[in-house]
Amino acid sequence: MHGIPVYIDGWPAVHCMTYGLMGLFGGILLGVAFYKTDNNIVAPWVAHAIVDSPLMLLIFGV
Repeated sequence: MHGIPVYIDGWPAVHCMTYGLMGLFGGILLGVAFYKTDNNIVAPWVAHAIVDSPLMLLIFGV
């Protein structure tokens, strides 16, 4: 799913694949965090929010 919006915007396929792989490995790390915290969703949720915060600042120009 991470690669689809990038491809629609006209990026080359290699950028789409790279973005998709980053999402894949990020998801694996979030899954490990979920597993290591005895199936507690808070740790991966907070980690995802921390990783997305700088991106949101760049997108919205804050």
